[in-house]
Amino acid sequence: MIKMKNVTKYFGKLKAVDRINLSISAGDIYGFIGPNGAGKSTALRMLAGLMRPSSGKVTICGYDVVKDRAEVMKLVGFMPDVYGMYEDMSVEEYLSFFCKANFIPKKKIKGIVNDVLELTDLAVKRNSKIEALSRGMRQRVCLSRALLHDPKILLLDEPASGLDPKLRIEFRALVKALSQMGKTIFISSHILTELSSFCNKIGVVEKGRLLVSGSIDEIKKRLAPKKKVHVRMIECHDGICRILEAHEQVFDVKDNAELLQFHFDGDDAELHELLVRMVHSNAKIVSFTEETFDLEDVFMSITKGEVS
Repeated sequence: MIKMKNVTKYFGKLKAVDRINLSISAGDIYGFIGPNGAGKSTALRMLAGLMRPSSGKVTICGYDVVKDRAEVMKLVGFMPDVYGMYEDMSVEEYLSFFCKANFIPKKKIKGIVNDVLELTDLAVKRNSKIEALSRGMRQRVCLSRALLHDPKILLLDEPASGLDPKLRIEFRALVKALSQMGKTIFISSHILTELSSFCNKIGVVEKGRLLVSGSIDEIKKRLAPKKKVHVRMIECHDGICRILEAHEQVFDVKDNAELLQFHFDGDDAELHELLVRMVHSNAKIVSFTEETFDLEDVFMSITKGEVS
């Protein structure tokens, strides 16, 4: 659905995007993560066909965004991080105007606007002036505008920026619903927790370079191949320590009274077998947990805090 091949973008001597290569399949929710100034917005504008790459090639569903821009516009709905709005219009007038801008036949406009308002939970605000809306409602209006022509791909640039926690949760639920409708979604953010709960793939970008890209589980395994395990017991048991010390896939055992910690270089089935052996040693095990490696750990382990 989306491909970037050796894509670079200069602004004068400033290299905002540096040889990015990525591929996104149909149905993916791809999180594009990076600090402010990393080149996220520039990359999204090139994907939307609003900016030409200095070099490299961007394709949307096989169409070149430079040569086939008209076709790309039909396939993409773009929600920028900063957007202009006609504040003296009502929500319905605003969306109807952009239906016409997208060459939607007049007889279909009312039905499409009604459907989009229902989808984004804005039906009660259809007659409200844009100027009277909260930031959260304005975000929904901007998303509604991007959905009017029923695009296959949604490009969302920092869509939850500035929203309170409740509105962020609601926005995430809306993105999930759009994914279930078959949309492929490319969403950028510098707020890691915003993406970790619903993206199936991520890319981490810094100083215009894509540092890592793939499924969250794949990236975690690549960056932290060893599992860190915590075992809590009612009382210390020498048999468990001997089992761990003799196991060739166990490293860095730390015995702290009723708490054992160690690294394990094996898969889940092998870890299960180790647990079975520990239980059969008659140790009074209370808990056996693997330390999770979350999206923030991924980000901090591969970034240096640099910006373009």
